[in-house]
Amino acid sequence: MAITSNGLVQLGFNADTDFMLQNKYILTFSSYNIINSKDQLIGSRKAKKTISYNDLIWSCDIGLSTVILKKDVFNDYCRFPDLKTKEDYVLWLKLTQKNQNFFGLDRPLTKWRKLDKSQSSNLLQKMKDGFKVYNNYLKFNKVRSLYHLFFLSLNFLKKN
Repeated sequence: MAITSNGLVQLGFNADTDFMLQNKYILTFSSYNIINSKDQLIGSRKAKKTISYNDLIWSCDIGLSTVILKKDVFNDYCRFPDLKTKEDYVLWLKLTQKNQNFFGLDRPLTKWRKLDKSQSSNLLQKMKDGFKVYNNYLKFNKVRSLYHLFFLSLNFLKKN
Protein backbone atom coordinates (compact mmCIF):
# COMPACT_ATOMS: atom_id res chain seq x y z
CA MET A 1 0.00 0.00 0.00
CA ALA A 2 1.32 3.45 -0.88
CA ILE A 3 0.07 6.96 -0.15
CA THR A 4 0.64 9.35 -3.03
CA SER A 5 1.40 13.07 -2.75
CA ASN A 6 -2.27 13.74 -3.60
CA GLY A 7 -3.45 11.89 -0.48
CA LEU A 8 -4.59 8.80 -2.38
CA VAL A 9 -4.16 5.32 -1.01
CA GLN A 10 -2.89 3.16 -3.84
CA LEU A 11 -3.42 -0.53 -3.08
CA GLY A 12 -2.23 -1.69 -6.50
CA PHE A 13 1.18 -1.10 -8.02
CA ASN A 14 0.05 -0.18 -11.56
CA ALA A 15 -2.98 1.94 -10.78
CA ASP A 16 -3.86 5.04 -12.80
CA THR A 17 -4.47 7.99 -10.48
CA ASP A 18 -5.30 10.32 -13.39
CA PHE A 19 -8.68 8.59 -13.82
CA MET A 20 -9.51 9.32 -10.20
CA LEU A 21 -8.20 12.87 -10.05
CA GLN A 22 -9.68 14.06 -13.36
CA ASN A 23 -13.13 12.81 -12.41
CA LYS A 24 -12.87 13.79 -8.71
CA TYR A 25 -13.73 10.24 -7.61
CA ILE A 26 -13.15 9.03 -4.06
CA LEU A 27 -13.25 5.24 -4.72
CA THR A 28 -11.91 3.68 -7.93
CA PHE A 29 -10.83 0.30 -9.31
CA SER A 30 -9.85 -1.12 -12.68
CA SER A 31 -10.07 -4.17 -14.87
CA TYR A 32 -7.36 -6.80 -14.38
CA ASN A 33 -5.95 -9.89 -16.05
CA ILE A 34 -5.73 -13.32 -14.43
CA ILE A 35 -2.58 -15.37 -14.91
CA ASN A 36 -1.49 -18.84 -13.79
CA SER A 37 1.71 -19.92 -12.04
CA LYS A 38 3.50 -19.91 -15.43
CA ASP A 39 2.52 -16.29 -16.16
CA GLN A 40 0.06 -17.41 -18.84
CA LEU A 41 -3.09 -15.34 -19.31
CA ILE A 42 -6.08 -17.48 -18.25
CA GLY A 43 -8.79 -14.85 -17.89
CA SER A 44 -9.70 -11.29 -17.12
CA ARG A 45 -12.16 -9.24 -15.10
CA LYS A 46 -13.76 -6.22 -16.71
CA ALA A 47 -14.45 -3.25 -14.44
CA LYS A 48 -18.04 -2.06 -14.40
CA LYS A 49 -18.52 1.70 -14.76
CA THR A 50 -20.05 2.05 -11.30
CA ILE A 51 -20.57 -0.25 -8.33
CA SER A 52 -22.90 0.76 -5.51
CA TYR A 53 -23.65 -0.92 -2.20
CA ASN A 54 -26.75 -2.52 -3.76
CA ASP A 55 -24.59 -4.04 -6.51
CA LEU A 56 -21.79 -5.07 -4.22
CA ILE A 57 -23.93 -6.87 -1.67
CA TRP A 58 -24.65 -9.59 -4.26
CA SER A 59 -21.23 -9.93 -5.88
CA CYS A 60 -17.73 -8.69 -5.15
CA ASP A 61 -16.54 -7.44 -8.53
CA ILE A 62 -13.63 -5.33 -7.28
CA GLY A 63 -10.08 -6.66 -7.35
CA LEU A 64 -8.14 -5.54 -4.28
CA SER A 65 -4.92 -4.80 -6.15
CA THR A 66 -6.74 -2.46 -8.55
CA VAL A 67 -8.22 -0.11 -5.95
CA ILE A 68 -7.25 3.53 -5.46
CA LEU A 69 -9.10 5.56 -2.86
CA LYS A 70 -8.81 8.76 -0.88
CA LYS A 71 -6.99 8.13 2.40
CA ASP A 72 -9.54 10.11 4.39
CA VAL A 73 -12.16 7.38 3.84
CA PHE A 74 -10.36 5.27 6.45
CA ASN A 75 -11.60 5.63 10.01
CA ASP A 76 -12.39 3.32 12.93
CA TYR A 77 -15.46 2.01 11.09
CA CYS A 78 -13.85 1.63 7.66
CA ARG A 79 -10.85 -0.67 8.08
CA PHE A 80 -9.90 -4.15 6.94
CA PRO A 81 -11.42 -6.65 9.40
CA ASP A 82 -9.64 -9.68 10.83
CA LEU A 83 -10.70 -12.33 8.29
CA LYS A 84 -8.62 -14.83 6.32
CA THR A 85 -10.53 -14.06 3.11
CA LYS A 86 -13.18 -11.47 2.21
CA GLU A 87 -11.50 -8.74 4.28
CA ASP A 88 -11.47 -6.45 1.25
CA TYR A 89 -15.13 -7.22 0.55
CA VAL A 90 -16.13 -6.05 4.04
CA LEU A 91 -14.25 -2.80 3.54
CA TRP A 92 -15.84 -2.18 0.12
CA LEU A 93 -19.30 -2.78 1.59
CA LYS A 94 -18.67 -0.42 4.50
CA LEU A 95 -17.34 2.28 2.19
CA THR A 96 -20.33 2.03 -0.14
CA GLN A 97 -22.89 1.94 2.70
CA LYS A 98 -22.31 5.67 3.08
CA ASN A 99 -23.74 6.31 -0.42
CA GLN A 100 -20.30 6.32 -2.02
CA ASN A 101 -19.89 4.41 -5.27
CA PHE A 102 -16.81 2.77 -6.72
CA PHE A 103 -16.00 3.94 -10.23
CA GLY A 104 -14.35 1.53 -12.62
CA LEU A 105 -11.72 2.10 -15.25
CA ASP A 106 -12.14 -0.50 -17.99
CA ARG A 107 -8.44 -0.92 -18.62
CA PRO A 108 -6.45 -3.80 -17.12
CA LEU A 109 -3.84 -2.19 -14.90
CA THR A 110 -2.63 -5.24 -13.03
CA LYS A 111 -2.42 -9.02 -13.08
CA TRP A 112 -3.75 -11.38 -10.45
CA ARG A 113 -2.06 -14.75 -10.12
CA LYS A 114 -4.49 -17.64 -9.59
CA LEU A 115 -2.88 -20.45 -7.58
CA ASP A 116 -4.45 -23.76 -6.57
CA LYS A 117 -3.17 -23.76 -2.98
CA SER A 118 -3.58 -20.10 -2.11
CA GLN A 119 -5.72 -18.70 0.69
CA SER A 120 -8.19 -17.31 -1.84
CA SER A 121 -8.63 -20.71 -3.50
CA ASN A 122 -9.85 -22.35 -0.26
CA LEU A 123 -13.60 -22.53 -0.95
CA LEU A 124 -14.56 -23.69 2.55
CA GLN A 125 -12.72 -20.74 4.12
CA LYS A 126 -14.34 -18.37 1.62
CA MET A 127 -17.79 -19.72 2.54
CA LYS A 128 -17.13 -19.31 6.28
CA ASP A 129 -15.82 -15.80 5.84
CA GLY A 130 -18.62 -14.95 3.39
CA PHE A 131 -21.17 -15.84 6.05
CA LYS A 132 -19.26 -13.69 8.58
CA VAL A 133 -19.38 -10.75 6.17
CA TYR A 134 -23.15 -10.72 6.24
CA ASN A 135 -23.82 -11.98 9.75
CA ASN A 136 -21.03 -10.41 11.83
CA TYR A 137 -20.11 -7.28 9.92
CA LEU A 138 -23.36 -6.27 8.20
CA LYS A 139 -25.44 -7.59 11.12
CA PHE A 140 -27.86 -9.59 8.94
CA ASN A 141 -29.75 -12.41 10.65
CA LYS A 142 -28.69 -15.98 9.85
CA VAL A 143 -31.37 -16.58 7.21
CA ARG A 144 -30.62 -13.35 5.36
CA SER A 145 -26.88 -14.04 5.66
CA LEU A 146 -27.29 -17.49 4.10
CA TYR A 147 -29.52 -16.03 1.39
CA HIS A 148 -26.88 -13.44 0.42
CA LEU A 149 -24.08 -16.00 0.72
CA PHE A 150 -25.94 -18.24 -1.74
CA PHE A 151 -26.07 -15.44 -4.34
CA LEU A 152 -22.50 -14.34 -3.64
CA SER A 153 -21.38 -17.93 -4.27
CA LEU A 154 -23.54 -18.25 -7.38
CA ASN A 155 -22.11 -15.04 -8.83
CA PHE A 156 -18.59 -16.24 -8.02
CA LEU A 157 -19.25 -19.49 -9.93
CA LYS A 158 -20.58 -17.53 -12.92
CA LYS A 159 -17.30 -15.60 -13.12
CA ASN A 160 -15.14 -18.74 -13.01
